[in-house]
Amino acid sequence: MELHQVFDLAKCRYLAVTLTAHAKRWFRSLPAGSVGSWPQISSTFLRHFQANRKFSMPLSYLSNILQDRAEPLQSYIDKFHRELHKVAHTPEEFVQTLIIVGVHPQTDLWKELQSEDDVSLTRFYNLTKKYLRIESSMAALSRHNPSLSGSAPNSRENKRANRRWANNDQ
Repeated sequence: MELHQVFDLAKCRYLAVTLTAHAKRWFRSLPAGSVGSWPQISSTFLRHFQANRKFSMPLSYLSNILQDRAEPLQSYIDKFHRELHKVAHTPEEFVQTLIIVGVHPQTDLWKELQSEDDVSLTRFYNLTKKYLRIESSMAALSRHNPSLSGSAPNSRENKRANRRWANNDQ
């Protein structure tokens, strides 16, 4: 319906009768006399409802989700899944391709993925389990022996840990 030639009062009344559910409750909650013109009600309506609307990201957005060089695998997978929820209707084949492509090159997982002909999403997650266990074990080791974490050996905590390990070796 064309409303270009219609008076503002008629537009406001037309809007009022076409609203449903949440929009109707919002309209009825407006204080009496708070809206004086069509431009005012239309901008108030749009400001209220557009601000609350979540827009989904395009599928190509996921191609920007990459594992950083020093980022743990679990962190990358969590990040990918968080961002995946921002994209509507993602075919499994695209998810499969994009999560694999996002693995940082030169990691052991990346090398293993390169050696396989066709990696399904299930196969990818099965492979990551092995590397997540290794990552978890390395994190536990570095908590018990900070010198294994690759951090600077001159920190006070590392010096103490090295002395403890040296004393245990004697």
